[in-house]
Amino acid sequence: MATQTKAGAERNKQLLRSHKHYQASIDKDIDQIKDIVASALKDGGITEATIESMAAVFRGYEYIKPIADKAWENYQDHCETFDYDIQD
Repeated sequence: MATQTKAGAERNKQLLRSHKHYQASIDKDIDQIKDIVASALKDGGITEATIESMAAVFRGYEYIKPIADKAWENYQDHCETFDYDIQD
């Protein structure tokens, strides 16, 4: 078992903050897609403009999702290596 240190605890907090930051971005993208679809359905259906709006959100999602996954893996690995409880 690895020894927990003050610096290690701070690193753990930083890794968790990083994960939460990226996850918030993903959650925002999901909310935007929901809003776009709901608006389109209220306004007569999905059009090319709807698809373009969704594509813009998906481009951001495709960029940030691998970064978010890596941030989670880094946090989880640190917790497992230094015996910290994993928080979500």
